[in-house]
Amino acid sequence: MKKFTTLDEVNQTVELLKQKPEIDAKVKYYKEVIVASNELVESIEEKLSSGKEDKYTSAKLKLEKIDAENQLYYNQQYFENWLSRTRDYDAKWSEVTKDCEANYDTIMAEAEVVKKTNLRLSNMVDSYVKSGNTDSKIKTEFFLYVKQEIENYKKHRKVTNILTTENQSQN
Repeated sequence: MKKFTTLDEVNQTVELLKQKPEIDAKVKYYKEVIVASNELVESIEEKLSSGKEDKYTSAKLKLEKIDAENQLYYNQQYFENWLSRTRDYDAKWSEVTKDCEANYDTIMAEAEVVKKTNLRLSNMVDSYVKSGNTDSKIKTEFFLYVKQEIENYKKHRKVTNILTTENQSQN
C-alpha cells in the first residue's frame, strides 16, 4: 500500500484532484480560442491576398494579422500547459484509483478499528455505507479520506499495523 510520505504530498494530491473542473474548462476554452484565432489569421490572409484593399487598410490588416498570430502563439502555450495538467491529473488519478482497488478492503477493515475512537471517521463511514453510492469517483475520494484518517491514527498512536494491534489487544 502506497503511503503518503509527508503532509505536503497529501495536500498536493488533494489540490491536484480538486482542479479537474478547472482543467477541463481551460482545455476547452483554449482549444476554442486557438480554432477561432486560426480562422481569424486565415481570413486576414485571404483579405490581404485579394489585393482590393488600399495601402492604409492593407497595413492595418497586416498589423492585425501579426497581433492575431502572437495571440495564437501564446494561447497555444497556455493550451499545452493545461494539457500537461490534464496528463498529471490523469496519472495521479490512475495511481489513486489503483491504490483504492488494491487496498480498499484492508483500509475499510482498519477503518472499523479506528472509527471506535474517531467520531468524525465513524460518521463518515456510516454515511457512506448508508448512501449505497457505487460511483467509482466517490468511492475513490472516500478511500482517500479514510486512508488519511488511518494514517493520522497510526502516526499519533505510533502504531504500524492496526489490525495486528487490535487482534493482540483482544487476546
